[in-house]
Amino acid sequence: MKRQVQLPGVKKWSGEDLLDLQNEPLKVVDEFFSQWGDCVICGCEVTEQAIGAGLVSIGGYTLPLAASEITVFPAYLVADTEHIQREYADGVVRDIALRRFAKIVYSEPAAGTAFIEVTANGAPGFFDGIKRAPEYDHVYEEVEDVTDKNPSEEGWYEFDGVYELTEDTVPTIGKTYYIQKSYYVMTI
Repeated sequence: MKRQVQLPGVKKWSGEDLLDLQNEPLKVVDEFFSQWGDCVICGCEVTEQAIGAGLVSIGGYTLPLAASEITVFPAYLVADTEHIQREYADGVVRDIALRRFAKIVYSEPAAGTAFIEVTANGAPGFFDGIKRAPEYDHVYEEVEDVTDKNPSEEGWYEFDGVYELTEDTVPTIGKTYYIQKSYYVMTI
């Protein structure tokens, strides 16, 4: 992905605003996928001798991977950067962008280097880390404002050792009502 850079010097356009506009959505994408570790986001199908194009998350960056041949397994996907340069208005050639991408290497990267291991069976994917529970878990929250409400129609609950739907049609003074919130349990 191409990311603009602004080095000291006079660029032919005002870069700060463009950098801010570019960085905001990239930051969201990078941070979202980086919380799941180094993984394949989409694509990257592995065959006997190749890996398809796709998107990966490596070292906190979302990176494109071009379709490539694989000569031996395991292979490793690592992040790489290409410096794109152009002459600035002051006549000095400087970086104008950094194109970050994933590439294949065949030697296991050094300790501390982020990578994805690709075997003949594929590579860890984004959804491998997310498992949805077969049923919902429930949380009950206390209803704060009962004014002019019909607890039964609202679907409120009472608690007397167990949560049960109330049959009250008007709020009873001194009684606490609860609303049920459901959510999926996600395991990483």
